[in-house]
Amino acid sequence: MTQPTATLTLSLARSGGASLGLSLSTGPSMVPGVGLAGGTSTAAGGGAARWAAAGLAGGTSTAAGGGASPPTLRSLLLANATHAWLGDDLPASGGIAAWPAVVGGADATQATSGSRPTVGALNSQRAALFDGADDWLATGALATIAQPAVVISVSRRTGSLGPLQIIHDGISSSNRMSAGHNVNDGALYLLAGSQQVSAVVDDQPLVLAATYDGASSSLRRNGVAILSGVDAGGHTVTGVTIGAAFLGVAGFFTGEIALVVVVAGANYVARAAVIEAAARASYGIAP
Repeated sequence: MTQPTATLTLSLARSGGASLGLSLSTGPSMVPGVGLAGGTSTAAGGGAARWAAAGLAGGTSTAAGGGASPPTLRSLLLANATHAWLGDDLPASGGIAAWPAVVGGADATQATSGSRPTVGALNSQRAALFDGADDWLATGALATIAQPAVVISVSRRTGSLGPLQIIHDGISSSNRMSAGHNVNDGALYLLAGSQQVSAVVDDQPLVLAATYDGASSSLRRNGVAILSGVDAGGHTVTGVTIGAAFLGVAGFFTGEIALVVVVAGANYVARAAVIEAAARASYGIAP
């Protein structure tokens, strides 16, 4: 028998005060993974109990249409991410010595003042601005992240084509889950020991979702697959470098990075889908 497809429609609160709507369609196996199935409500359209079951929002409501408060990107990260760094947590201005972790307790830091990114903005929201010369942030404090795993990022490349520009990476040559803009042509790629390059070049704000799963790896740009069923290698990681290749050896990124999220473990596909959709809505990025 054909199983039904569930559609989650929610209004996502942005830091600027406006709300954006998003719809996330999921198959039956994904719905329980983020707690969307179940919950109780006497109101048309759902209600607070269903949102609470999903970890999507607080508040209570008996009104038609569901829960009282729309979920924020932060609340979705807290409910679904393994590790996450959100631009809203950066300092108001100046050099970034540390990017506090929203989830996972592993702040991304830079001890050398001359290699610190500064605070910028991406679609009017706070982001780390990397100069393409020597800026990077990193943490080596992650518990081992084994495949399969998804790394989601929000970024915008402002540098010219030619140099390799890495959005995120691991912390050594054998400890990599990397994605970014390829050398020479700037095409988007992913790598966990074996590089796989798409045909897509993009210098606009984008949400990348890189799935590292051996020969079943994939890359999504703004909700659309641009690589699928490719072998990106089998690396595990114990750390993350943001804005360069592992610990700043090369591949310096030019532009803004507003979000980096690692999702691994049980129900990782469903949890990553929720975050990917929420990031697109929060930063106003269409397919």
